Amino acid sequence: MDNYIELKKSLHFIDRENDLATSKDLSKIDKQTKNNINEIISKVYHHENCREYIPQKASFVIEKILEITRDISLWNKYVDQFANKLLEKEITKQKEITKRFSNVTKGSLLQVLYQDKSDNENFYYIVTKINHFKFISESRLQMDVGIPEIIKVYKSAVININKNKIVSSKLYDNGTTVRKYWWNDFLELNPVVNDTLNTNSVCKIVRSSILKFTKGSERDLDRKSLFGRFHSYMDSCSTYNYTEMMKALFGNYINHNPKLNLDGIKNDIKKENGKFDKQFDVDKKELRKQTAKQTFNIGNSISAKIPDYLTPDKEIIFAYEKDDGGKYLHLKLENEKLYNRFVIYDEN
Repeated sequence: MDNYIELKKSLHFIDRENDLATSKDLSKIDKQTKNNINEIISKVYHHENCREYIPQKASFVIEKILEITRDISLWNKYVDQFANKLLEKEITKQKEITKRFSNVTKGSLLQVLYQDKSDNENFYYIVTKINHFKFISESRLQMDVGIPEIIKVYKSAVININKNKIVSSKLYDNGTTVRKYWWNDFLELNPVVNDTLNTNSVCKIVRSSILKFTKGSERDLDRKSLFGRFHSYMDSCSTYNYTEMMKALFGNYINHNPKLNLDGIKNDIKKENGKFDKQFDVDKKELRKQTAKQTFNIGNSISAKIPDYLTPDKEIIFAYEKDDGGKYLHLKLENEKLYNRFVIYDEN
């Protein structure tokens, strides 16, 4: 953020157990912790796996951020209110999920405001929830809270304001699902693109890129293998993450055909990735729709729809030939009803 001036920075410890959001005096923290915090802010600003949001009609936090950019003296008043609002929303959320033996991650709220050096009407407000730890203060002999050497970002929002209007709001969440209490209840934002459309877009773009570079029977195995890796990732995760998807698709992948242009596929996906968010909750119903299948006539009036990414696997599906010349398909069943319908019991 070399082109920006840091106008304000605040840190609040969110303590749900005691119903407190306590401000920390950042002027008294050591130099190393300051450097760690600044490094985290830079990472949040440059984070790749984000999702675009827009303000709801009446967003308290957004309205007050705009007021702060008009009058910086309001900073302390409003950041305290933001911290208390997050505390309130976390307490409410924790009550909702207690029966599921789950917990809202404990952490602190870090807020920073930057102003463009060359345009005094252009601002960046960065808010992020980070980890903290508790310890016994030697000076006060009571429980205190501190920032660890290795700081983790649980959630973040990077909001760009220009001429007192919101230009963009990019959010990140490291949870297995994107936590609604953060973007909806606390910040009062809505996703620009919904999960269904995001799932649809990423499936079509990744499949199209793979197909473009795997034409011809000599690349058939690579095409099926890459389709399989992509759909396996999408099917196994709750939240899509662009970096993790690329790692799952290409990490440690060895071409079946040495002439396959693997970098061409990677670059083609990168070129198109602006057409979908880099983080969103996968719509499993839409994913099933996007899984291309071919219908095969097996014989004896039996047909089967097979996903085109499936390759022979002794644990799942494979074909074999018996000594009499008959060709058979071995298929692992997960449907108990279908199994019971065709199982042959030993009459003895």
